[in-house]
Amino acid sequence: MGKRKTKRKPQKKLKDKLDTQFNCVFCNHENSVDCKIDNANKLGHLNYLDEPVDVYSAWIDACEDVNRRKRLERSKNLGRDEPRSPAAGSYDEEED
Repeated sequence: MGKRKTKRKPQKKLKDKLDTQFNCVFCNHENSVDCKIDNANKLGHLNYLDEPVDVYSAWIDACEDVNRRKRLERSKNLGRDEPRSPAAGSYDEEED
């Protein structure tokens, strides 16, 4: 009679490390999304850029704020309390 075949021990599966930086799905910036996992507190932190529309609107808001400040400074320097032109929303619509 022959020998019995010996069984090999199963090989351990290598665990690949997951990526922590990703490309943004919306704007395709490389490595703009960063993920960190805190295993002790079981929390995940995600850092990302705003969407392009949000960045644009924030930029427009900042420009309008700077322009408003400059207008107020000029009006104070000229001795006026208010700028000459009224604000865009201050006109009353007349109905016929």
